[in-house]
Amino acid sequence: MTGIVNRRRFGVAALLVLLAVGVALLLVHARQQGSKDGALAKARLALVVPDFDHLSQDERAMLVGLARTCRLHERPAQTEAVVSCLREAARDPHALLPTGVERTTVPARLEQLLGHRLGA
Repeated sequence: MTGIVNRRRFGVAALLVLLAVGVALLLVHARQQGSKDGALAKARLALVVPDFDHLSQDERAMLVGLARTCRLHERPAQTEAVVSCLREAARDPHALLPTGVERTTVPARLEQLLGHRLGA
């Protein structure tokens, strides 16, 4: 009887170890994919805001929120596609925005940033 109990405990322990390894691998993959997606989005933002790193923290946070909302990393690396994506996100009532950002001001703030950079 104790042999059966020990085998069952071993089986449960092995299953838990396999589960933990699987979760760890999934987390590593998710982190790598997130980094890759972030790099793609940043490269696309650079098409319309080449000095992204020199913007204020508030401006960068707003643009990152808009990029995440419209899944910018999945859009073509073309200026028109990037601008369209950001504008869609700026109008989205569920856009991911930093705390304290007045949702109603986002479209105008975006246009100001784009107009300044695109020469509009």
